[in-house]
Amino acid sequence: MRRRCSSALLGKLALSLLNLSALALNRLEQRIQNAVFAVVRFGEIARVIKIAPPWIVLTAGLTLFLFVLREA
Repeated sequence: MRRRCSSALLGKLALSLLNLSALALNRLEQRIQNAVFAVVRFGEIARVIKIAPPWIVLTAGLTLFLFVLREA
């Protein structure tokens, strides 16, 4: 009886951990999508107004990507 109860609890715990990890992955995916969107928009704006050479835009875009990913 005790063994059955503990294995049922372990099963519930494992399921809860899987749900939490899926939720964390969904949040991470959303952060990455937001960061990529911000970089793409920045690149489009920089290209249209010819703000700087491509290597500067690329460096700024990478910095923006990392900032948005960290802050989201």
